[in-house]
Amino acid sequence: MPSTKRQAAALAEPAGPLRRRAPLLAGMLVAIVVAVIFGGRTIDAGFIMGDDQRFATDHYLVNHPSLEHAWTLLTIPHGDLYQPIPMLSFQANYALAAPSGTLVSPRGFHLTNVLLHAANAALVVLLASLLFRRYLLGALAGLLFATHPMAMECVAWVSGRMILLATLFALITLLLATRRPRVPAGGWLASIVLAWIASLASKVLPTVPVVACLFDRTSHPERNRRANWTYVALFVIGVVSAIAMSVLTQSEGFAGGVTTDFGAGARKLLVAGGAYVEQYVWPANLSPWTPPLEDIAWSDPRILRSALELAALLTLIAVLRKRAPLVTLGLTSFLLLLAPFLLASIARRLFVADRYMYFPMIGLHIALIAAIDAVASKLSSGGRTGAGGHASASRLPMIPVVAIAGSWLAVAVNLAPAWKDTIAYARRIVACYPDHPDAQNELARAYLFTHLPADALEVAERAEKRWPDNPRLAAQVGEARMRMLDHAGALAAFDRALESAPDHTRTRYLRALTLQELGAFAEAKAALTGLIQDQPEFLPAYTALSKLEMNESNPAELRKTLEKALAINPYHRDSRFDLALLDYNTGRLKEAEKGLRIIVERDPGDIPALLNLGAVLAQQGRTVDALKCYDQLLAISPSDRTARLNRGDLLFRLGRLADAEQDLRVAMKGRPCDPDATTRMHQILVSMKRWRELDSLWNTINGCDALPPDAPCFSLWARAMSALDLNEPPPTMPGKNADSSDPCVDWLRVYLDLRQDHIADLAIDIRRVSSEVASIQTIEYQRRVIFSAFESLPVNTRNSRPGLYVAAVLFRYFRDPGAATQFLDALRTGDDEWASQAKELLAVIQQ
Repeated sequence: MPSTKRQAAALAEPAGPLRRRAPLLAGMLVAIVVAVIFGGRTIDAGFIMGDDQRFATDHYLVNHPSLEHAWTLLTIPHGDLYQPIPMLSFQANYALAAPSGTLVSPRGFHLTNVLLHAANAALVVLLASLLFRRYLLGALAGLLFATHPMAMECVAWVSGRMILLATLFALITLLLATRRPRVPAGGWLASIVLAWIASLASKVLPTVPVVACLFDRTSHPERNRRANWTYVALFVIGVVSAIAMSVLTQSEGFAGGVTTDFGAGARKLLVAGGAYVEQYVWPANLSPWTPPLEDIAWSDPRILRSALELAALLTLIAVLRKRAPLVTLGLTSFLLLLAPFLLASIARRLFVADRYMYFPMIGLHIALIAAIDAVASKLSSGGRTGAGGHASASRLPMIPVVAIAGSWLAVAVNLAPAWKDTIAYARRIVACYPDHPDAQNELARAYLFTHLPADALEVAERAEKRWPDNPRLAAQVGEARMRMLDHAGALAAFDRALESAPDHTRTRYLRALTLQELGAFAEAKAALTGLIQDQPEFLPAYTALSKLEMNESNPAELRKTLEKALAINPYHRDSRFDLALLDYNTGRLKEAEKGLRIIVERDPGDIPALLNLGAVLAQQGRTVDALKCYDQLLAISPSDRTARLNRGDLLFRLGRLADAEQDLRVAMKGRPCDPDATTRMHQILVSMKRWRELDSLWNTINGCDALPPDAPCFSLWARAMSALDLNEPPPTMPGKNADSSDPCVDWLRVYLDLRQDHIADLAIDIRRVSSEVASIQTIEYQRRVIFSAFESLPVNTRNSRPGLYVAAVLFRYFRDPGAATQFLDALRTGDDEWASQAKELLAVIQQ
């Protein structure tokens, strides 16, 4: 019997369980090993610019793994697609690779891709074995699948995960279709629906149910209405999903290259289909990225070549439908599976992408092996009809298939380094398309992505000389100059880019940032406002606008901008943080606390959020809660100076002076010239009545550069208080009749008068400061030094009438007229000099 008839007869038999499992398992193991070899050189590769950041490293829900975020990933679209299963796999990689929110190694991501490719290769072996009824041919199909260079993009690129997972579940769908009679009806229906939904949740491939139906009918010619209606329902679900994704693509602005010209779309589709077939046959010049196909005429030679290739495929399908049904099945499956990807290339600004061939080329593998087997059987049929001849013929396809797979594997292994990192990726593109401006643009982008603006500028300017009107190259020149702080040159380049592409979002955005750097704030704000009007979901424009509005005295406008940014992305940390700071500065402490707590709940290691949350709690008088917040922060970063200072201040308020001193000592370690910490330490030492240590404290800071204006006066206070403790005369101070009075020194005189009971001098000296008010720049430092001194006076001295008047003047000096009025009200009832001065000062305050 001729081979084709024998094959058709075998296909007509029910798909019962295969008799011997060992050859099948051996074939699957070989495919797995070869697939791991295929992807082995990619395991140590890095992340590539673009989707790897968008979907993995910079995606908040991914890089902060939790059950809540996993559920959220199931309920939202991701960019212009709905692909929660790949996103969940990225989250799992992140959870296994690094603590939440930190930098992550790409190794686990790449290893997962390699293992998925190996799993897919094993499933191809199983599927092809069921179709061919021969383990050897199934193993050869898996071998071809594991080694074809066009699979490298899905394996080596982290974001190829979407296609890998979609293929995994689609292969399970095809396997269930092929084995339908061997699975209970209820279990089969549930399994195939779940597998198909999982495939859709990875990447929408709407034609898989049609191919599944073909596989089912080929393996089981008898009709089954229930199965047929199941495939129809799955196909309808797939089509609806594809339409929904198309609408989402349009709404998210990813369809910038879509054409409404049917003829142009048809020409592009035809040439792209031909390119995929040619790259399958001769994958010697594969590129990670292909320049978009510009509109071409029907007379273009590529149109004719692609049309002939399509005609050849259709002819083979028609001619071999009965003679070689598996060849027909493979070619038909290829065309059906490739069709959605061809339509996607029309809807986006791309020509072809190797990843789009990962699943469809299984059909070509099946057709190729079926054709080689048919030829081998034909060649061996003459004169070799014995058992040995049949066995030899059955093994004959191994020779050409193994040779093909070996050559493909060699090409793939040499292609793998192109995916090592972003620079290698871009250099491969330029090597494949040296005379295309977009290839040069990709290389410039790669250098900018890796923070090499000088190299990016060199590439972009050299390319711009060849293509002076290319807006993308001009935009790269602008961004490179912007990174190199040549803002005038950047602005000129951005203006050139916008002449040809006035609606390019990123160029408009970067131009606005450049205007801001040049000090043209009004023009920058107008540019960002216009960009937001045209692109109301472009988050970076809102964050940049909020930075500009922070310098304006319009908190309502700033709040509106930040709230809109959070409406676009509720997980945008910086917008929520800035809104919390705005709430804090405008007295909305509860709202500020709520915003900061959200940030800390999402990332317990966010030090700025913890620091400001502690300040908000302290401002509300919740000292204990604030201390817990600072304790949490210091457990993460024990040397955080600001947290130590703030915690020390809170401990001081609670009277835990020794603990407060310990925190300040840690904060001052290695930074003895810090006036903030020094004045806080001065306050603590005075409260602990350790006067003699004050002089040495200020002697340390006096040798520092960039001292605060009051540092000499504070040092004078320290020497005076230390001298009094030693029963020595205080240091000499500037004369009272000096032309320019120093309030800090004047307050020291008042303090000495009150402490030494020199009431006559006090009545004169207090008038020198009664009309003064502390400057905003020095008020906090002065408050710590001067207040602590007066608070250390004996109670009877502070409660005397001179002491009460000094307290009133002191509070007024430190901008607290309410507290000053309370002391003055208590003094004005008497008939002495202090009552008279109290009435005068009270009148001034009331005015």
